[in-house]
This record gives sequence, C-alpha cells and structure tokens, in this order.
Amino acid sequence: MFKKMKDAFGVGGASVDAVLANPSVEPGGSLTGQVNIVGGDREQDMRGLKLSFECVAERETDDHEYKINKQFGKVDLPNAGLVAAGAQLQLPFSIPVPWNCPPNLIGGTHFPGIKLGLRTRLDIASARDASDFDAVTVSALPAHLAVLGAMSGLGFGLKGGDLEEGNAKAGHLHGQLGVYAEYEFHGQGRIKEVEITFVTTPQETGVLVEIDKRGRFGFDGGDRVRTFSLPTSSGDVNGAAQHLQSLLS
Repeated sequence: MFKKMKDAFGVGGASVDAVLANPSVEPGGSLTGQVNIVGGDREQDMRGLKLSFECVAERETDDHEYKINKQFGKVDLPNAGLVAAGAQLQLPFSIPVPWNCPPNLIGGTHFPGIKLGLRTRLDIASARDASDFDAVTVSALPAHLAVLGAMSGLGFGLKGGDLEEGNAKAGHLHGQLGVYAEYEFHGQGRIKEVEITFVTTPQETGVLVEIDKRGRFGFDGGDRVRTFSLPTSSGDVNGAAQHLQSLLS
C-alpha cells in the first residue's frame, strides 16, 4: 500500500533531464542533445519517452481570452524498458525544428511573449510521469529579418509579439502547427497598429499583414488584411519595404 502511494505521488521514482547541445536553433534546423534518466529507489517500467516543443498561446472564445500550453513537433524516443533502482541511462536525441516554428529572437530582440521550450516526458507504468522543460531560443530566418527590418525603416516601431492558437494563412500558404506568432507594431498617421504573421516553408515565406486603421470624423476605420510572399532565404529589406509600403498606403 505504501509503495503504491509513493508511486502515485512520484516519491522516490525515476527522474528525467534533457541536456541541450545548443538551446538556440533556427526553423528548419534540428535541436539535439541527450536525455538523462536516473532510476529511483526501486525498479520501474518506463513505457515511453516523448519529446515535443511546447509554448504558451492565447486561446480566444466568444467572450474572453485565456492562455494554454500547446505542443507541436512531437517525437517518440526508444522505450527505455525496465530501469533498475539507481540506474543511469543516456539517450541521445535529435528533434527537427518545424519550418513554421515562430522565432522568438529577431535581430537581437527577444520576445518574452513568445515562450518556447522542449518538453521531455517519461511515461512510467503505474506511477506519476517524470517531466522536464528547457527553454529554447528560435532565431529568425532572412525573410523574417527583412520584413521586420523594413517595418522599422518605414517608421513603425516594434511593440512586441505573442502566440495565438490556430493556423495562419497567407495567400496559398497554410500553417499547420496549431499556433502562430503575431508581431505587433505601433502605428502612425491614420494607422493605429500593424500586426505581422509569417507562414514559412523551405522555399517561400508568406507574410500576413493586419492593418488597424483610424476612421475619419471619429468613426472606426476597421481592420484590413493583406498578404505577400518572398523567398525564405531572401534578406532583401528594400524589396520587402516596397511590398509593405504599397499595402500600408
């Protein structure tokens, strides 16, 4: 009876710790490292070991918003099987970073509203699962840098960014992660605010531009949504600025 209670509360059970080789990655790259498992005070059956990216996103309903944990890019590692008391196991891993993973580091600016990490979960039979979380930095690709740099060059100051639940669409490109980032900019003139969202593939990056305009004579100007695309490998700030200027005018 006492043993079952210990298992249920995770007392004296196995522990898991992921050690990242490099916590800074880019979309389309790989996050590598090693999972360290240390057996508890008794033999236990490890039924599964799962890795996934995890983030905090906003979920919108009809009447309010609230934050949830979202996971994507899940990978199963080989089953560790029976782990003896006090045993130490090391399992290397490599998990691909989805191309559409939202960057939280752009041009040296870190976005605290875009929290990303690696969740490691060890499934233990008849006991509380062991879990570990490690923060991950995802750096922007050239297309992202070009667009956000162009916005700055056009005089729109960056406010911040956050994650939303859902799949963004920019032209013919559709996101599939179940989460997307919005990068927010202060407005100017009749524009109150601009939000930028990326839908990224290896070859092409779609840019979704949401423009919140002030209306004339005190009326609400409403939102406009426009899209364009550019090569993912392109760092052409001037080309991005031309697209944006035509959309924002």
